[in-house]
Amino acid sequence: MGFIRVVSVNVAGSFSILIAVILMHVKKFGGYANVAAATFLLVLFKELLISAAIIFSNLTGLNTIYSVPEFSGPPGHRLGPWWHVFGHLTFGIGFQTLFGTAMGLLILWILRTLVPPIKEAKQP
Repeated sequence: MGFIRVVSVNVAGSFSILIAVILMHVKKFGGYANVAAATFLLVLFKELLISAAIIFSNLTGLNTIYSVPEFSGPPGHRLGPWWHVFGHLTFGIGFQTLFGTAMGLLILWILRTLVPPIKEAKQP
């Protein structure tokens, strides 16, 4: 239970963007436009997963991190869980794609500027 309290889906999403950018640099596959596309796809999957968890906890009545009043509002609140899902699928995807892309582009630029490319040895 302690590990779940420390690591969140957002941290895992940011870490996945970091890994994707590092792999793009190391494998020499992709550029700055690919960072934006990969970030969008990773954020989209993450937000769909979170939205599914919110809907599941609402339909089953299970008490999860997404259904407690601190994050979803008190029971019977006019904004309820459906607005919570709507927020994740609109603002969550939009803002996190922008910030994730900015973070990824900065990291890729730093890697390309400071880390010299590995030269492959020519075979005779």
